[in-house]
Amino acid sequence: MDKIIKTIGSIYFTVFITALLGLLLIVTTSLESVHGTAFAQKNFYNTRWFDGLLFLLWLNIFCSTLLRFPFKKSQMTFLITHIGILCLLLGSLMARVLSVDGQAYLTEGQSTQEITLGGYELRFVFPNGTEQRFP
Repeated sequence: MDKIIKTIGSIYFTVFITALLGLLLIVTTSLESVHGTAFAQKNFYNTRWFDGLLFLLWLNIFCSTLLRFPFKKSQMTFLITHIGILCLLLGSLMARVLSVDGQAYLTEGQSTQEITLGGYELRFVFPNGTEQRFP
C-alpha cells in the first residue's frame, strides 16, 4: 500500500497527469471554438472519463500531501496550498454533479420563475393560449 501511495503521489505521476490534462484542454478548447460550448461540454467536460482524469489529479495531490505526514512547521504553506487545490477540485465536481445550469431570458424590469435548461424541449401553444411542454 505504501508503494502505491508513493507512486501515485510522485512528481513523475504529477507531470504525466498534468501534461495529459494540458494536451486534452488544448484540444478541447480548439474544438470548442469551432463547434461551440455545448459540444465541448457534452463530449469532454461532462463525461465520466474527464471526471476520472480530474479524480486522478485529486488523488495525486492527496497522496503527495500524505507522503509529507507528519507535517513540520516549515511545510505549512505546502499543506495549505494542497488542501486548497483539493477543496477546489472537490467543489467543482460537486457543483457539476449537484447544480442546475440554465438560462433566463429577461429584459430590464422583467421577472420570471422559469429557466431554460440545456437540451431540447417541445412546446405546444394552443389557440386558447394554454401551453403544453415536453422535455
